[in-house]
Amino acid sequence: MIRFLMILENFETYVVTTPFLEKWQLQQWLNGMNGNVGRQFVEDPIANLPPRSFANFVIGEDDSLCEGSVLYNDPMVKDCHGTLMVDDNNSIFYTEAKKSIEWKLPYCIFTG
Repeated sequence: MIRFLMILENFETYVVTTPFLEKWQLQQWLNGMNGNVGRQFVEDPIANLPPRSFANFVIGEDDSLCEGSVLYNDPMVKDCHGTLMVDDNNSIFYTEAKKSIEWKLPYCIFTG
């Protein structure tokens, strides 16, 4: 199963475990985040994750994001494919943790 880190506008951070077994499946889901799908995701990211996915809360707004924090020491975080971020302008971004020539998804997925 592919995992990714999800950071929301209030800096709440989750590790999302998806049912996807191949990178192309995650890429296809992310590529579908445009128009109403992107707006729905921005409004409630956890409710609009892929079916059969689950999100584990890792760190909150008041927690430190330094290297000694729980975020960097969590073994689930180390296995994440990349990071999905919803910013305070209601835009969605995704970046792969390990760049590869196969991954062709643009960094900005949806602009609010």
